Amino acid sequence: MKKLLLLTLLAAALAPLPAQAPPAGKAPAPANQVQPPPAAPAPPPLIPLGESRPYSVAISVSSVDRSAGWYMEIFGFKPVLGPLSPASGAAVAVLERGDFSIELVSLIGSRQRAAATPEPNNPVSLRGVFKFGVLVDDLDQAFKALKLRNVPVVLEPVDDATLPIRYCVIQDPDGNLIQVFQRQSKP
Repeated sequence: MKKLLLLTLLAAALAPLPAQAPPAGKAPAPANQVQPPPAAPAPPPLIPLGESRPYSVAISVSSVDRSAGWYMEIFGFKPVLGPLSPASGAAVAVLERGDFSIELVSLIGSRQRAAATPEPNNPVSLRGVFKFGVLVDDLDQAFKALKLRNVPVVLEPVDDATLPIRYCVIQDPDGNLIQVFQRQSKP
């Protein structure tokens, strides 16, 4: 049921929007009629980012040591900082792989998302990040390696009919969702 709900939510989020019908009582414009000019380009962002790309994600975990070991073993991250245990009661570690970093934070008294939500089987019932994704070259090979390491699988590999991707969804030791993607060539 959990897998079906997640697949349904992902499919709905990735589905293309339907074409807009002309207003009631107004026929669509003939193909030879002059079309209005395209909308003006969007204004530049307030903070120019240049060529931006994902850089970092912070994940609340129950054990920084256990999670750091898992992310290093499963995805090849390397430790950069920590684990540190400042006086605030939180343990922190930072891992990197290439230009991407994961900040792992363990706060005394934190609890799993499922315990905090009224709908524990619906990961999007709480606002905020509910998963992150990693891109692999060969999803089948990656999935086999994940299964050999007994990584919890939420959704086995599926082809997405709306986008040229295949993906599966797994969980880290604290139940955080990770979607593993493989791009496919466009038809």
